[in-house]
Amino acid sequence: MKLMIFDETSKIKYILCKPGEKRSFNELCILSKLFIHTVPAGTKKEALLNLAKFMQLESYKSKQTIVEQGTSGDKYFMVLEGTVQIFSKTVSNITGNIIYRHVADLGPN
Repeated sequence: MKLMIFDETSKIKYILCKPGEKRSFNELCILSKLFIHTVPAGTKKEALLNLAKFMQLESYKSKQTIVEQGTSGDKYFMVLEGTVQIFSKTVSNITGNIIYRHVADLGPN
């Protein structure tokens, strides 16, 4: 039985549910195309295919913190569905209270 997936997001999620070493060359090519606009020009295709082996699907609940400002990053995120809100955290010079300022909304488009 062959699984037919017509929605691009569903196809990507299906591929990401597989362990990296079980993904076919064609599946790795589909995932590597997600990096095209985010990596330096001239990045070798082999490097992108290798990155595609390590991609994982993660889901987050509404209002869940994904990354804290000031922490070291060890992941690269892409938004497939929904919206991620970015906030900047500062401390008020007057009251000393923490102030969160909305900076951007990120989504799949």
